[in-house]
Amino acid sequence: MESWLLFAFGSGIMFGLYNIFVKMYSAKTPSNVSVMIIGLGVFLCGLVYLLFQKDAGAQVNLAMPVLGLILLSAVIWFVGTVMQVISWADAKSSLAIGAVILTVGLCLTTTIAGVLIFGETFTNTQLAGMALAIAGTVLLSL
Repeated sequence: MESWLLFAFGSGIMFGLYNIFVKMYSAKTPSNVSVMIIGLGVFLCGLVYLLFQKDAGAQVNLAMPVLGLILLSAVIWFVGTVMQVISWADAKSSLAIGAVILTVGLCLTTTIAGVLIFGETFTNTQLAGMALAIAGTVLLSL
């Protein structure tokens, strides 16, 4: 298996664990406090990671176009996290179904971007798999 696939699978597991913890505390604390603490934690972990990479000799390029994209990503992450915390705080929300809906939304968004922005192409089998994921989400939501 290629290393990027291992990292993709690992990140899926980490975000799955993240969803579990968000669901556990989201009804017990205001969303603004939750998001602020999550953001601070991400910042501190990112700082440690940056320092580790700097010690390893990695070059850090924060030229304006790159920095702008990073900041835009941060704003999008923030909005998504606020929406997620509010969603999981609802007593009627289902972690199992909500996580699937979140994942399919992520898949659709990145697939469309892959095609329109990055010029990626997919096989019929891959397209069928995406359609199956969407159909599964619809069935879970009924």
